[in-house]
Amino acid sequence: MTAFRGPGASRTRTVTLPLRSAVITGSALLELLRNEYDLLADRCDATATAGGAWLTATVSMARGQNPWAVVVRDSDDVLRACIVVLEADDAGVALVTLAGSAMGFRSSILADSASAAALLGHSFAEMLQARDRDIRVELGPVDDETPWLEDFVATAAGAEAVPTDPIPSVRRLGGSDLHEYLGSSMLRTLRKAANRAATDHKQVFVRITGDGDEILNLLPELERVHRERDHTQGRRSDLDDVVGRAIWRARLVALAAEDILELATLHIDGDLAAHVLAIVEPPGYRVLEGNLATRWARYAPGRVLEAAVLRRALEEPSIDFLDWMSSVASSALLVANDAQPVSVLRAYFGAPVEP
Repeated sequence: MTAFRGPGASRTRTVTLPLRSAVITGSALLELLRNEYDLLADRCDATATAGGAWLTATVSMARGQNPWAVVVRDSDDVLRACIVVLEADDAGVALVTLAGSAMGFRSSILADSASAAALLGHSFAEMLQARDRDIRVELGPVDDETPWLEDFVATAAGAEAVPTDPIPSVRRLGGSDLHEYLGSSMLRTLRKAANRAATDHKQVFVRITGDGDEILNLLPELERVHRERDHTQGRRSDLDDVVGRAIWRARLVALAAEDILELATLHIDGDLAAHVLAIVEPPGYRVLEGNLATRWARYAPGRVLEAAVLRRALEEPSIDFLDWMSSVASSALLVANDAQPVSVLRAYFGAPVEP
């Protein structure tokens, strides 16, 4: 009889089956992600950024990086734990990162029991220790409350969990009235934006849709605003890179196919002024990105759209919280009344020294 026991797990039974581990690559990795992986993710209550659709999209488009995974199975061949990583060369050192966290999102290392997590950590470290090169491991960010994370870290020789900036969120306080959540200065900003639009005779239109075809048709425009916003802030955009852009697009296509992707847009006089992409995954409403066109900054389109998105989340009875899937300074957000602690798992494996 197989056990599925642990924080966040939806079922419990008793562990009695022996476990074994293996490393998989290539087409076998894609088959894993397309088939049985999501059953494990469901048992671990993992977010979509640790799900099969997200990881398949990432692995398929990660050109120049080597994807591989360590898996743990029981004697019934049931997948009990899994970690999917990307490996790239970084100035002569192999850099191993968590595939789901590519582009800064938090993801998960999946295990449905302490014993499975422990074997996963041991096998992951053992494989890296046997390699004939220096390897730096940076896994995360991952939620500190990830089931059995401590067991993985304890057996992954040399690994340590290093706390990083928490991920802000908005927890439901009771009602859906924005006045319960927004401070006086933010409410003043929203009033000022509305007054300016009215004075300047600007037509402001907000639309929120979960229609996959509609969202995918807008991807070129969303990409343009995303890149322009990064450049305006004086930084290189993650979408300037061909691989980064391919991963971004493939992930959104995959989420749309899963029917969990939602897009909020704000147009001013027919021009896209701001957008928010989110995963609707009750009880969470998870924001993937929010961008605005700087030329419309006079009308605070980002703030206005954030307020509309928060209202949408609060008016949905199945949603208990809205969160950003990567670390963002709370001061840069409309509002945050909670934060979820996350860590990055770090380790270094040196190449064996010749006697």
